[in-house]
Amino acid sequence: MREGRAIESPEIAAAENFEVVENPREVERAELFERLEHRVDTFLDMKKTVESLRPETAPNDFAETLNTNFIRRAETFPEAVTEKFIRVRKIERNVQTDGVTPADQATINDLLVDQDVRFLWNMDRVRSSLIDKHEAVYATSQDFSKRPAGQTFMIGNQEVNLDTVELGLDPVHISLGLDASDYKRVAGNHSKGAHLVGTPFSIIQRTEDPAEYQSVVRHEAMHNLIDGAPNIGTSPHENFNDLLLQTNAQSPASLAPESPPRSLEQYPRVDRILDSFHDELLAHLDLVEWDKIEFGRKHVPEVELKFVWYTHHYATAGLDALDIDSDLQALAARDPGNPAGQAAQKLSEDFTRRFTATIEMMQDGLGRGKALGPEVFERVHALMFVLPPSKYRHIRRYLDSVEKAQ
Repeated sequence: MREGRAIESPEIAAAENFEVVENPREVERAELFERLEHRVDTFLDMKKTVESLRPETAPNDFAETLNTNFIRRAETFPEAVTEKFIRVRKIERNVQTDGVTPADQATINDLLVDQDVRFLWNMDRVRSSLIDKHEAVYATSQDFSKRPAGQTFMIGNQEVNLDTVELGLDPVHISLGLDASDYKRVAGNHSKGAHLVGTPFSIIQRTEDPAEYQSVVRHEAMHNLIDGAPNIGTSPHENFNDLLLQTNAQSPASLAPESPPRSLEQYPRVDRILDSFHDELLAHLDLVEWDKIEFGRKHVPEVELKFVWYTHHYATAGLDALDIDSDLQALAARDPGNPAGQAAQKLSEDFTRRFTATIEMMQDGLGRGKALGPEVFERVHALMFVLPPSKYRHIRRYLDSVEKAQ
């Protein structure tokens, strides 16, 4: 018999009694996907728990059920993860009374580098958001039943007659079905549904097809579920300036000559900048499906022009992205001929490329997920919540594995 050697096929190995040596990268990737699946299952378990309750469930009972679910699922993570999460929560509680210090924020940022810790932190915020939304649903269900005929109410800055609204309630979501003219007046022509971020309300354009209408309701209900996190309390642009100071680079606001950044390593990594957009990308996830956003992908080939197109059409996230790139360009212009300026220019190029690619990965993920059916589409939304934007490439790999299995 020949010497044992590494081969790729376990079936051949079993047949020929060869030794199989596992590829370390494949093992690492399998472990990563296992942890990722655990987070997605935890998220969807909370969703299932919410759906098992009713709009008229007493708010205290709803909160107790959701809190129990969160504790039970948190205990399935490694002890080191839950200990770090508890440390973050203790610091946050102290901050509420004593105020945040740079040391506190630095400690929280370091603890949240662990993606499982960040996930539990995000889930805790979603839990809190859903409890608040259920209270609003509970109150609204009582309020709407008592309103007299012909009464109007405001959606944004538009007045709508209550008699023309189709009201739908689930435990944390209120759908308001409007006729086509009212919907276009309130939300424009870009979609058939829109979630009002930070509230339990979504507005839906009524259609003659009940199945299509309910599909849009379910879609906006998912946006409603995930918009409670991860609000880090500062905009990406403000966070970027904090990162500049932490890494010993100079804030563009000061442009002080002392201790200028000398290399790319003295700037924050592009992943950290991109991940600070997580809450804004989730808050307006439906924007990625607009036709005019898709137009930029089809008709604007250059990365630089795509960046301009997306940032001008992607709400708050786009404005922050433009501000960050403007700051980097200012730093690059300060010292164009030395490594400091070249490092700022390189980071600007990397950031614009990655921000643009992230929008397009979201487009691909949502489009492919929708084509593969409602369950896969739901998991794609969950993955965008579970993963930081710098890791959205794993969504493509997940969808590849689903398509391969079908």
